[in-house]
Amino acid sequence: MAKDNDPRLLRGAAVRQRILDEAAQYIASQSSIGKLVSISIGEVAEVAVYVRNQARVAHQLKLPFDQEFWGSDVTQEECKARLHEMNDDPSGGHSAKAGSGSY
Repeated sequence: MAKDNDPRLLRGAAVRQRILDEAAQYIASQSSIGKLVSISIGEVAEVAVYVRNQARVAHQLKLPFDQEFWGSDVTQEECKARLHEMNDDPSGGHSAKAGSGSY
């Protein structure tokens, strides 16, 4: 069994904190920053846990966060078009189509 000082062990908590600290510094240094948008395609219960964690960390970092729910019937081409539309929106918001939350 590995000991606490074993160099083969990954120290995840310390790495996580360093990354979060660096992200917080970067966000604070920006006069303007976009938002993190998490897009869920279809209803997958396991994804909800992941998205909740994204939202929690974004809140901690004071990073704007939004969540989109797209139906499981959305095609790859529709996804690409919606992503381009969202990326091209200079206001950082979503168009009526992209922001409606259901597709």
